[in-house]
Amino acid sequence: MSTMYFFSVGIAALAGVAVMFQSSWRLLYAVTSLPSLAYVFAVMPFVSESPRWYLVRGRANDAMRVLGDIASANGRCIPDNVVLKLDDEGDDVNGAEVGAGKKAEELSSSGTIIDAFRSPATRIRLVLSVIIHFLCAVVYFGLSLNVVNLKTNLYVSVVLNSLAEMPSYLLTALLLQHFGRKPVAIGM
Repeated sequence: MSTMYFFSVGIAALAGVAVMFQSSWRLLYAVTSLPSLAYVFAVMPFVSESPRWYLVRGRANDAMRVLGDIASANGRCIPDNVVLKLDDEGDDVNGAEVGAGKKAEELSSSGTIIDAFRSPATRIRLVLSVIIHFLCAVVYFGLSLNVVNLKTNLYVSVVLNSLAEMPSYLLTALLLQHFGRKPVAIGM
């Protein structure tokens, strides 16, 4: 819940920046995009694909290379005799051809949204979750986007709306700690 404070502060900061660029929304868009671009270029050299991503695509050598990079960044090393072997590469310890594991994996990952409706309990939970999130979104964005009709200063209203969210985050965090996720989601 504490990460939500960053969202509210960001909305308030956006209102502050928007005051400075009232003449052109295009200029406001360009100025507010610059920090994101700076972040992308600063982080890009440190980002790589995950070993799991490589393994799923059958690229064990690339996965091993990434694991070696992770180990060296942590001051460790992977022993030379350790290799990654995919399920469909050769024999298992008993000499039988490996391949049944891949078939079972393909079957288990072929589920669709229709499978959620086959179970009554899952169906009810899915429908309730969709309704709850839809109503929360309608109320939140209805209040946020209707601020132009309040006949007050738009920028001050946006800042006040974002600051008004903060006590609700604290209250939600306290209630979650004592009651759990389900009662809070249903009760709120």
